[in-house]
Amino acid sequence: MKKTMLSLAVASLVCSGVAQAKFYIGIEGGYTGAAADSKNANHPSNLNIPNSSYFLTPGSSTLENTFKDTTYIDNSGNYKVEPWKGYNIALTFGSEHFFASNYLGVRWGASAGFTELMRDVERTNKIQNTYTYSLGTIDAGLSFDLMINLISRGGFSFGVFGGVEGDYHYLVFDDVEDCGASKTTSRLSGADRHSLDVAGRVGLSTLIGRHHRFDITAKLPIGYVVAGDDNKVKLASMPVRTSFNFGYKYVF
Repeated sequence: MKKTMLSLAVASLVCSGVAQAKFYIGIEGGYTGAAADSKNANHPSNLNIPNSSYFLTPGSSTLENTFKDTTYIDNSGNYKVEPWKGYNIALTFGSEHFFASNYLGVRWGASAGFTELMRDVERTNKIQNTYTYSLGTIDAGLSFDLMINLISRGGFSFGVFGGVEGDYHYLVFDDVEDCGASKTTSRLSGADRHSLDVAGRVGLSTLIGRHHRFDITAKLPIGYVVAGDDNKVKLASMPVRTSFNFGYKYVF
């Protein structure tokens, strides 16, 4: 009898500690800024070295340049360059698993969406002119978060989370408009359309009425993958992205 009671007690403890798995589907979107990674501009991967693949981490100035103008000088003049800025939107789905009386949890997710970025490059001497660059990508990603609820009461919870996300991007357009000549040119011909990057995720999350989850998420760049073979680049280096998103998820 004692063994039976002990077994039931152990089983009860185990069951209480098992994560509660809940599927979700949702939508998220927000602001995306980006800047070229000047740290790796002369890296062998960007000089068409064949049969190579690298995981590169962006320079510390890259994040700073995401939010400020930069300048450069070449033979054609002096230029002021705005950072890339735009929006992203995506559908998301996955599952979340909570344990320890609903205070600790993990979450995995997948996403599919679109990002559009624009920037102006202004020539500030000689013949002044402005060039407007725009690019758009189809995005697909996988993410994993560790979640900590600071408040958990019935169908309401509020907490923080942190994790990592890997994203694939396919370039669908890459245009430059010469504002002086009112002429737009596509740069897709011969462009390297595929890219992979990794970002850290931190944010706030609240669950209302057991089913409605709202997230505020910052995605900060960790690194990106570039690769090529003898004839072409297979994974290209694109502007390094930083995003601030708001998301809604319906939790089943």
